[in-house]
Amino acid sequence: MVADTIASDMSTTRPTFLAIAGSLASGAHVVESGESLWKIARQILTERGELASGSSISDLWHSIYELNRTLIGDNPNLIHPGQVLQLPTG
Repeated sequence: MVADTIASDMSTTRPTFLAIAGSLASGAHVVESGESLWKIARQILTERGELASGSSISDLWHSIYELNRTLIGDNPNLIHPGQVLQLPTG
């Protein structure tokens, strides 16, 4: 009985995990506790080897917000751990 429950839970969890992993491969970011759009933008620019100036960080976080506005809502300062944000290409 317990094995059936575990197998049932795993069968419903696995497709969700695969969907998230597929999103990440195509340019997405899973929000972690303590992150903000500004911190995410700075991290992306740094990983790309680009200059992470105040204006470039601001431009990128605004782009991330606009791309994910329906998920985030009206307050760009309120993002939640586990949210999968799509990232701008380029």
